[in-house]
Amino acid sequence: MVDSPLTDSVLSKLQSKDQVELLDAVDRLRLDGFQGELNLPQLIVCGDQSSGKSSVLEAISRVRFPSAEQFSTCFATELVLRRAQTSSFFVNIVPASHRPEEDKKILQDFKSDHDLGDLHNFASVVDAAKCLIAGLPSSNNHAFYEDKLVAHINRPDLPPLTLVDLPGLIHSSNNEQGRHDIALVRRLVNSYMTQESSIILAVVAADNRIANQVVMELAKEVDPSGQRTLGIITKPDKVDAGSASEAKGIECAQNLNIHLGLGWHVLKNRDSSQSSAYNWKHLDARDLGANNLRQKLSLVLFGAIQKNLPSLVRDIKDRVTTCETNLARLGESKETEIEQRLELSTISFRLHNLIEAAVQGVYRDPFFDLAGSPMARERRLRSRIREVLDDFANHMRNKGQRYDFLDSSMPSPPASWSALTDFPSCGTKTQADSEPEVVTFQAAMAATTDHIKTNRGCELDGQYPSDVMIDIFRDQSCRWHFITDMYMRKSCDAVAVFLQEAISYIAPRHIVQNFGSSVFGPYLGDATLALERKIEELLRPYTKGTLITLNTRAYHVLKPKVKSNEKQRNPTEVTLRIVQLRKS
Repeated sequence: MVDSPLTDSVLSKLQSKDQVELLDAVDRLRLDGFQGELNLPQLIVCGDQSSGKSSVLEAISRVRFPSAEQFSTCFATELVLRRAQTSSFFVNIVPASHRPEEDKKILQDFKSDHDLGDLHNFASVVDAAKCLIAGLPSSNNHAFYEDKLVAHINRPDLPPLTLVDLPGLIHSSNNEQGRHDIALVRRLVNSYMTQESSIILAVVAADNRIANQVVMELAKEVDPSGQRTLGIITKPDKVDAGSASEAKGIECAQNLNIHLGLGWHVLKNRDSSQSSAYNWKHLDARDLGANNLRQKLSLVLFGAIQKNLPSLVRDIKDRVTTCETNLARLGESKETEIEQRLELSTISFRLHNLIEAAVQGVYRDPFFDLAGSPMARERRLRSRIREVLDDFANHMRNKGQRYDFLDSSMPSPPASWSALTDFPSCGTKTQADSEPEVVTFQAAMAATTDHIKTNRGCELDGQYPSDVMIDIFRDQSCRWHFITDMYMRKSCDAVAVFLQEAISYIAPRHIVQNFGSSVFGPYLGDATLALERKIEELLRPYTKGTLITLNTRAYHVLKPKVKSNEKQRNPTEVTLRIVQLRKS
């Protein structure tokens, strides 16, 4: 009697006893709330066109994949088997990333009309998916596609496994398969081969020179030692008995010609009309037939799962350590209101001490240990704020002015010097971190003279409107507010990080969450608003008030000592000199 697809009698051979016990243990952990995942293996079946890949997949799972007599595989097909308490099954198409959004929506809405309970109709499902994909305008009548069909089967008796059927590798282009198709198929096969969870089933036909088949070349590139590659020789009955092709094939099956870490296996295709395989029968029986292949794969799969056990164990240990730490921080249960208030008081007192130490810059508490946390630098709050203030001072000193006035008496001024045409005008927020605009003093003089002429009022000749200097100064200092706001927010961010670190260090997780939303959030919001108001207050004299300077150097600029043979300074030059002095 032929087993039906996905029956226990077929798939149980893909699971060794040890593997079943291991997976049962992982399932019990998940039932207890553990969310860690084993890096589950996947079997990818790849080979040249018409090498018998689909027959290999059917031999493993008894699922009827499309064969060459129906149509060739033109996209990746994944059969995802998972253990679950309740049975379920569904299919979907994962669109290629380059598809237009409207085509992606059509593919994502794909639903099969066939019952996938036993997958007798799986070939029809693949055919329906192919018709849908090929009919899209963005498919451009290509023969192969980067979309993939995924069938999910969940049942209590299934091994956690993914079987992947890939398009056959193409040797040369023709009228139906061009260079684009050759490159696409190679890229697709290589993307699966390079995944560490992939066990490569490299299918080669005995009636074609095995060493020349493209799949062996690709497998060697991604898995040089062959530790993830199992060679499968198909069509052994298609070569003549005693021929050189048969001898080469038998050498491969004995792992003598092309050595693979997982060895070789021989399968006769399901559509073969021959009843015997000649000299192949003399090979080790464990390397022949579908039943032995399943048993061999069960050991390969278990070995692949075992490789991931150390990381799973580390994950479990880390979670246990975290739980123990949280339990220790919780201490004994606080059932009464008095006990709960006492705990909050203790946390508040401890938090107050940490904040005070951080503000004063006294870092004796273990909380500030530089080797104790990757965030130790952020925990030293006073030091962090001083860094921000140093950066603020340097920024204001180097980039606080909008213009840098340079002497134009140089024999060859730099090409970067620009002439002012719209001076004065207000800067923008995006200019706050840019270098000052470099202009010659001569160009600034010309722009200022033009501005004075434009704004003349009732003043006497030789004098200039009082607002001119104010306009120029405010334009020169227009970055101050943006720069100050930038570093104010950096300071607030530093405080927020410190508070989160401090409360996380001394309090249980549930208290930390409540502190963040109900205490720290409103406090930091109020503090930020207060700082914004203070910045507005400090900058108001420079943006809206009457300007005055107590710089004695400015006084000497305004009232220079003029010798009898010297010419009185131009008022425009005096204006620009004062603006320069105010910057300093």
